[in-house]
Amino acid sequence: MKKILTLSFLILVVHCQLFSQMPDSLREENRRDSIIRYLSPLEYAFMMHEETKFMLRVPAIGVGVELELLPYTTGVAEVNWNNWYQRWNFNGQLRWYYGSKRKGVRNMSGNYMAGGYSSASFSGYGYYDNIYVRWGMQRRFLGNGLIDIGVNAGYRTERNFFNSNSSAYFNLATTASLGLGLVFNKNKFINRDKVCPVVKCYDVERFLLKINLSDLARIDYFGEWKLMIGNFQPSIAIEQKLFNSSFSLNFNARLIAETITRNIGETPHFESDVRGYELTGEARWYYNMQRRMRSGKGGNGLSANYIAAGARKHYGERYRFNRNEQSGLTLTTGIQRTIGKRLYFDVQSGVAAIQDPFHAQRIAAQFILDIRAGIKF
Repeated sequence: MKKILTLSFLILVVHCQLFSQMPDSLREENRRDSIIRYLSPLEYAFMMHEETKFMLRVPAIGVGVELELLPYTTGVAEVNWNNWYQRWNFNGQLRWYYGSKRKGVRNMSGNYMAGGYSSASFSGYGYYDNIYVRWGMQRRFLGNGLIDIGVNAGYRTERNFFNSNSSAYFNLATTASLGLGLVFNKNKFINRDKVCPVVKCYDVERFLLKINLSDLARIDYFGEWKLMIGNFQPSIAIEQKLFNSSFSLNFNARLIAETITRNIGETPHFESDVRGYELTGEARWYYNMQRRMRSGKGGNGLSANYIAAGARKHYGERYRFNRNEQSGLTLTTGIQRTIGKRLYFDVQSGVAAIQDPFHAQRIAAQFILDIRAGIKF
């Protein structure tokens, strides 16, 4: 028994001595391999094995950087397009990746808490400042993809340049950012066999039911006026593959509900509401599907880049008599990815030829940017 213990001790000492004399690159590779061994395919696809200290962020429209300041703590600076206000927006955050800390890997791919500041101007007549706290889920996807979904609770101040008027209010909103997260590690490598369950290398997806969770809800509360604005826009889509081809039909329905209330004394007083919908139907051609299949990045499904042509109809009603109705044709391009069993994202941009509701003979061009991320079935 003593000989066995002595021999085991000597083997352990020799192993530790050899490991301490390894080059840093080999030691890091062994450590990464040991981490990968315990990761699920989805965690591996989300790059939770790769330590990252700097990332160039390229959302759908915008650019920014994320830099590690302390272990599991990063700073984010970004300029992007604000869908709610249709303006360029500056955004800065200090993030703590508590989810990554539990796993012991500093990778900018995990759940986080953040404090931040954002600001934007409104076509020269005013600007806003917003201080907020945020809970979010950021995931790097297969090396260069980036998904950032969360909920912001903030205090916003808006000012008008012309009459010096200002207002301040609390707001609560869901947000989603999709794009590229570019890192520059020397030993970047992705084992395609390990991510096959995630990207469905050999699976055929013919039908998708998609529930969009980005820009789902927003609440603004103006304390000084006792005014509350609630906006709720659920969106659901179905997509059917046409036979065994690279073409599909996609139909999306979005409901629009907004309620504005103001307290007079202690009694809530109804101000107005907006009710409406937006319907979209389009034919999609996934032009790079065959190439993705040959390279093992996806199966014969609905996860690829596409070009789409279709029609869109928007209807809104305020006070039951003030109506806004638009319809027209659309031409767009986009990127859709299905992730595992239940996740998807879809980024789409293009133009729409919209009929002017006040002048039936006029056609107006409208820019389209739709960012959807959510659950699929």
